[in-house]
Amino acid sequence: MPLIPVSVECYAGSKAFERPRRFLLDGLTQRIIMATDCSVEEDAISRVRRHRFEVLIEDGRRFVLIRHGDQWFIET
Repeated sequence: MPLIPVSVECYAGSKAFERPRRFLLDGLTQRIIMATDCSVEEDAISRVRRHRFEVLIEDGRRFVLIRHGDQWFIET
């Protein structure tokens, strides 16, 4: 599936793990109500991790956000 770069605001707790709170889509800030699923994938060769979040926003729509390194993407 194609990945589109997206700007994401995160919450980072005492652990170094970031959790998405809001993201910018079509010029509008979308507030995330909850992450309905979260997983970590690691490339077997490069050992680079990708964090995948399925999120629910205020209007009931669901999106998949992916953090790869320092960049965030939305899966379409």
